[in-house]
Amino acid sequence: MKVAIFTETYLPFINGVVTHVRLLKEGLEAIGHEVLIVTADPTVRHHQVKDGILRCPARNLKKIYGYGVASPISTNRLRFLIKFKPDIIHIHNEFGVGFFGLQASSILSIPLVYTIHTMYDDYMHYIAPNGMTNVLNKTMSFYLKRFTKNACAIIGPSAKVEDFCRRHGINAKVYVIRNCPDIKAFDPANTNAEAVQELKAKYGVKQGDKVLITVSRIAQEKSMDVLINYFVKCFHNDIDYKMIVVGNGPALDSLKEQARLLDVNDRVFFSGAVPNTEVPNYCHMADVFVSASLSEMYSISMLEAIAAGLPAIIRRDEINKGQVENGVNGFIFDDEIGFEKELRAYFNLSSDGKQKLKESTISSVSSYGSQELAKDVTDVYGKAKKVYKIRHPSKIRAKISNLILRKK
Repeated sequence: MKVAIFTETYLPFINGVVTHVRLLKEGLEAIGHEVLIVTADPTVRHHQVKDGILRCPARNLKKIYGYGVASPISTNRLRFLIKFKPDIIHIHNEFGVGFFGLQASSILSIPLVYTIHTMYDDYMHYIAPNGMTNVLNKTMSFYLKRFTKNACAIIGPSAKVEDFCRRHGINAKVYVIRNCPDIKAFDPANTNAEAVQELKAKYGVKQGDKVLITVSRIAQEKSMDVLINYFVKCFHNDIDYKMIVVGNGPALDSLKEQARLLDVNDRVFFSGAVPNTEVPNYCHMADVFVSASLSEMYSISMLEAIAAGLPAIIRRDEINKGQVENGVNGFIFDDEIGFEKELRAYFNLSSDGKQKLKESTISSVSSYGSQELAKDVTDVYGKAKKVYKIRHPSKIRAKISNLILRKK
């Protein structure tokens, strides 16, 4: 099967969507499918294909780190797509590239699958002028309905997507397929001990220090300000507690200022953007993964930390419950009291207790990697094809395809 995957952001940028798409591509190829990634890239001036990636010229979207906006209309892009001859179009974002994928599925008579990664209610502050949030939410609902109406199947990484769809008047069935980590990359057996020691020296981590790590795009909706406040209130006098914030984004400067004003610059560190290959080293330097975000849907950075053996201590999110199982691969907290309680309880465990928790933490994700993800998604592709045949029993590929190729 040939699969064209449309995403607004891809490598070298790093975020949850990029990691998910990369692992899906690798998994699909490993089980025998051919994949073309179609993505916006602010660094290129012309459409170009290399290593199975079609990079499209785009304007940098400064407020959302790692994203570019490409034109939703391009005959050149369509020619590349026709040459590839996809059996399925799979959209992962909804802007320029995603909208092009929506139109291409109609023009070329190809079944469309749509994965919803983002709760856009949490992102309106990036684009909404004062007093316009409600208007933009209604516009967003209308826009999303167009994607879901034309999709033959909808995928979401958690039941949170189903709730999101219902709130926006979308009643289509959602196939819940959880995210997966890059198990091999984060396996403690593959630790680069020298690189980990270098990071410890860089951040002043000493023997006996208790290291918390969070890995994310640094943005308002991730609630890292809450995390830092909890850390300061709970462990202000515990100088052996340290926290490392890995990632970049629009809220980075304000978080650095927050840490400065709270006088914890010597214990709360900001790495900025780091190469994807270095993230495992950061995880292996730490003891636990922490997050106060309520905008996640099976956070890939959390799953990566779990794959590295770090228990995840995260804030309760009822709609997204099940991300972490208490005492198996982490703990849930409700407020700063719970945050402190769970962390102190973990660090008070015996060495044997910590090792057993590490083993169960790794085991909780070790059986679901990129190929398992790809098999589940492929199953949905098959369902999408059946739906398409029912909806369009006599439709054939549009003649415009040949017309465009002749003009080339």
